[in-house]
Amino acid sequence: MRFAFALLAASCVYAQQYDIVIRNGRVLDPESRLDAVRNVGIRNGKIAAISATPLNGRRVIDATGLVVAPGFIDLHSHGQDAENYRVKALDGVTSALECEIGVADPESWYREREGKALVNFGATVGHVPVRMARFRDSGAFLPADRGAHTKPAGEDITEMARTIERGLQQGAVGVGMGVMYTPGASAMELLSMFKVAARFKAPVYVHVRSGVEGLNEVIGYAAVSGAPLHVVHLNSSGARRNTVNFLDIIAASKQRGMDVTTECYPYTAGQTNIQSTVYDDGWQQRMGVTYSDLLWVATGERLTAESFARYRKTGGSVISFTNSEEMVRTAALSPLTMIASDGILRNGLGHPRSTGTYSRILSAYVREEKALPLMEAIRKMALMPAQRLEARVPAMRNKGRIKMGADADLVVFDAQTVADRSTYEKPAVPSEGFRFVLVGGVPVVEGGRLNEKEYPGRGVRAGTQADPLRGDLLYKDVRAYAEIGVHRTGTTGDHRTNDWLAARLREMGYAVKKQEWTTPQFHFDSASVVVEGKTIRAFPLWLPKAGVVSGTLAIEPEKGKLAVGSVATIQATTGESGEIAAINAAPITQDRSKVLVGPADMKWLEQAAARDAKATVSIQGRFDANTKSHNVIATAGSSGKWIIVSTPSSGWFQCAGERGTGIAIWLALAQRAVSRNSGFRYMFVANSGHELDFLGARKLLESGIVPQPQEVAAWFHFGANAAMRSFRNENGRWVPVPEREPGRITADEQFHGMLRSAFPESGGYQVVKAVGPGELGLWQKAGYPSYGIVSRNLWFHTARDGMESTTPEFLETVARASARSLDLLEQK
Repeated sequence: MRFAFALLAASCVYAQQYDIVIRNGRVLDPESRLDAVRNVGIRNGKIAAISATPLNGRRVIDATGLVVAPGFIDLHSHGQDAENYRVKALDGVTSALECEIGVADPESWYREREGKALVNFGATVGHVPVRMARFRDSGAFLPADRGAHTKPAGEDITEMARTIERGLQQGAVGVGMGVMYTPGASAMELLSMFKVAARFKAPVYVHVRSGVEGLNEVIGYAAVSGAPLHVVHLNSSGARRNTVNFLDIIAASKQRGMDVTTECYPYTAGQTNIQSTVYDDGWQQRMGVTYSDLLWVATGERLTAESFARYRKTGGSVISFTNSEEMVRTAALSPLTMIASDGILRNGLGHPRSTGTYSRILSAYVREEKALPLMEAIRKMALMPAQRLEARVPAMRNKGRIKMGADADLVVFDAQTVADRSTYEKPAVPSEGFRFVLVGGVPVVEGGRLNEKEYPGRGVRAGTQADPLRGDLLYKDVRAYAEIGVHRTGTTGDHRTNDWLAARLREMGYAVKKQEWTTPQFHFDSASVVVEGKTIRAFPLWLPKAGVVSGTLAIEPEKGKLAVGSVATIQATTGESGEIAAINAAPITQDRSKVLVGPADMKWLEQAAARDAKATVSIQGRFDANTKSHNVIATAGSSGKWIIVSTPSSGWFQCAGERGTGIAIWLALAQRAVSRNSGFRYMFVANSGHELDFLGARKLLESGIVPQPQEVAAWFHFGANAAMRSFRNENGRWVPVPEREPGRITADEQFHGMLRSAFPESGGYQVVKAVGPGELGLWQKAGYPSYGIVSRNLWFHTARDGMESTTPEFLETVARASARSLDLLEQK
């Protein structure tokens, strides 16, 4: 029966119709080590069958006597345009990535190429272009002046790190770093970029400074930050004297558990811009070469002292013969190295590695010298690069292999004739021997010739991540908080808020717990004042005495209050809005009924009192001596000092602006912090009981949950009105205005400089030294190094505090300033 089933299965495979069948080729898969004559069926851009028996396809490619291998992946291809994609395809490359220098804006870079590329493309977000933009360097591709040599300030480092982070959120495959080209970059600057990469588990692709010292430098950054490290062009960085030492150091680092990889190209010469810092004073000694070892790309001439000086002023590309054949061979044959070209052509000018890297490996080292087994060469050119990328870009698990379900990025070549034909004099001559090259199942090379009828290349890209500091996302969280309803302590809205915050924090990866406590609480249903038949809106003071009482309306001017005999008190709150503004109160039982009314009702009540009018105060609700509520405490990180970020979660009414803006920014910072590898531990705290004399905050301090002040680097608190807009009264109507509500940041003096640097654009925020009100004051009095946003607004503690109290743009501005403050704190 088993034999009959096997025959049936084979018959079904043969009967299926594939888009393309590659027939009778020697199939090499470096992952499974398959090396056998097989038929490969392709459907919808994927490998759908690998069979020893014939397959039926709408198109058949006869690969008899030819090798079928996964397409080559070039991690180091500066040429990212149609000219370069053509020669890459003719050299067997199906994916070409700019990983060393990278790009400043990955989003637009990918968008510009989609649907226009013969081969797959990808890029890192590059420290070099980001630095060039920051310091307004005059260079085009590499730094020529300020981007190379400017020493950074703390704000510069913060802004560059933010741009790198944004690029990774946009799906960049890693972080590119040309340390050799940026001698002005400080150790803290470089380490900061590594730390950003580590938060995203993104590899850093580095051109190290020359020599073993340069390699040890970046291995140190990788070790401290935890970022994966890829050392580009080992033979260029190692040069003649250090290749073996480089390989030994990388091998030792891997043995100790570090994620370190490297690459090489099979040529004795490198290429770069003559204006770059590579050719700063002392280059002969560093590189072990002189003027005659340099070839001017534009003319093919060898340089002299005079022509070097002349071209150094004008700028341009120069080839330097710095490597020995022995060192190139050592690098190429090492099991540690993958193959990458470091190539770029401009109008047919450049380096032969741009066009011939992969065919040169196959001809020189595999066929002629027989120093490298063919399977090992394919592993170096296809599987190893895919594996370097796949942790960051999971889609790469389907490239670099020939297996069921893998992308049909394939090369079909003649192992006996494949060869590079480009030279230093004629670098644009394409390779030969690649009969077919398929990208996503589409032949871009057919019969050894380019086929440009389609452009199947797609972006090699990590999954994009929404920036948690984006205004629309912050506004969405403000809305979610407001729509929960009333947030008074112990109410359904309070519990729903705590559950929502706890769930969000757990989704982010925090360890979350709730600190439960009880308090007396009055859950009111309604409150009103009736005078001469007119009903006035009222709000009870906490904890009120329930019931209905009446009496003659009287006034006590010296106390600023209106009194109703001795059985109830009517208090007019302050505030230019005229609305009732709730007042935070100690949770104690009141000896008589007390309610709040809005200032707009004050004049009428004064007139009624003058007429000896009678008033009725009504408060309806229930008293609960043991109302339960919670603080939400979330922690991440296992070592280092603590950074605590807190905000109240309970309050009056919907609190969209007063509470909601702080909650939204607090959540965004939590999302950002949990993915950081900053050397700090983070604790995010949301306190209930805010309107009951800050009861939740007091319970937190009493609990012993929070670390001692000496263990805390800073406690950052979002108090009232973190990001509320301003309003203007126009003919009795309050309308929003473009100006932002003036705000205040209360801080310990040690943080003043940091905060003034972090909040330059947030609109009217003043940094002051004072004991903050509310929870912030509690942290400061307890000895914690603290700062926080504590402001007031037109709708402070009123029912009018709705979604119009803020805007996405203002939220984003304050959130980014808050994030900058944490970045600067970490750098300290």
